Amino acid sequence: MTKSDDSELIGLGRVGRVMRFGDIAVKTANIWAVPKGATETTIISLEQMTELNKESLKHEGHVYCHLGQVPGVIEPYQVSDTEIRMPYLRQGSLSRYLRVHRDSVDNMRRLQWLQEAAHIIRRVHERRVLVADIATRNFLLDENLSLQMCDFTESVIVADDEDLADFVSEDFVSVKSDVARFGSMMYEVISGNRCEFYVIPDIETDLDDDPESKTFKAWPAADRLPDTNDVFLGEIIWRCWVRDGFKIRD
Repeated sequence: MTKSDDSELIGLGRVGRVMRFGDIAVKTANIWAVPKGATETTIISLEQMTELNKESLKHEGHVYCHLGQVPGVIEPYQVSDTEIRMPYLRQGSLSRYLRVHRDSVDNMRRLQWLQEAAHIIRRVHERRVLVADIATRNFLLDENLSLQMCDFTESVIVADDEDLADFVSEDFVSVKSDVARFGSMMYEVISGNRCEFYVIPDIETDLDDDPESKTFKAWPAADRLPDTNDVFLGEIIWRCWVRDGFKIRD
């Protein structure tokens, strides 16, 4: 799809950007332009980043095709190796809606969204897909303010011969990491504060200076995470976060 005067940038992430063309939203990979006079090292680095973005977008399209029609997951109009065309939802993301309407959204509405999100994630898991990037920014709102999940660039399709409950990808994505990220989404929806964290054993030391996004070498103890005692649904959020908070049952 070519650019036109009525196009509008409505989303920009690490991997791609989303442009609006009327009632259609089109996601394409971020292409890094090489500045004039760039060194060979810079040129190679930017070209590699561009290729990674293209591969990530292609992977996301593959995930959408694998999922098919899942209630609560946005259904693209068309998927190709270079773009994903999907409906434009004018209400935008849940994160944006909460920022604009935080004072007028009550706990019952928040609870309804979280119940919706939990069911959507369960359906995606039933298709043997681990989401990875579960966050309010990746849930869009339709005209009825119901959730539509989007953005599967980091998601993992688990092979049929793997045990989904015990599977851990090479990037350390698992059912438990999805549960923890859902806990972080709950925390943001309820409290208005962000606390996303990742567990990556390969790092040399914890990266926890940023209060909103942390990376730990091992699963963090409860005292490394925000206190949820006085937060609505705080016990459930805490159980999502801690290592053995929820066990997968047969």
